[in-house]
Amino acid sequence: MGWRSAENPTTTWVCEALPKDESLALKGDLIIWPPVVVIHNISLATNSNPDEHVAVSVEELEAKLKDMGFGGHNVCRGKPVNQSVLVVKFAATLSGLEEAERLSKVYAETKHGRAEFQQISSGDSSTGSWAHAPSADKMEDVLFGHLGIVEDVDKLDFETKKRSKIKSKREIQNSAAAPMKRRRG
Repeated sequence: MGWRSAENPTTTWVCEALPKDESLALKGDLIIWPPVVVIHNISLATNSNPDEHVAVSVEELEAKLKDMGFGGHNVCRGKPVNQSVLVVKFAATLSGLEEAERLSKVYAETKHGRAEFQQISSGDSSTGSWAHAPSADKMEDVLFGHLGIVEDVDKLDFETKKRSKIKSKREIQNSAAAPMKRRRG
């Protein structure tokens, strides 16, 4: 993604690069369905010193989510090879998508969303608030989460990947709103 094709009047196919903002918007629209929130434990992903790792179990994350007011989800590990990824799976409904977006928003509002995770994982922590190593004392300090999009498919475990599809978030929201419009009209 990140390009658009157009036909010239001479019927020549032309590939045109999209602006970065438009490309990111397109990627963000293609979500994993049923909706998932991908949670990264940066203490395992970025620290080579095992003494500084903070292990977060599936049960601990489930308890934390319950305390935050989230229900109707299932937590599992991502790929078995990568123990730094946890996946929170929600129901394949509009309310499941709304819950996943709400959890993703909680991480983004606390500066623990996709943008901050990408900044840390790229090694460019000097430009943001992560110029120093994060405190590994609390689970909240080491977990970064975001709504699962097309580029996150490789982080899923085999079963989740097998049962998932890539769908347009806009189309899901529009199709859910369509019956309401028909009833009113």
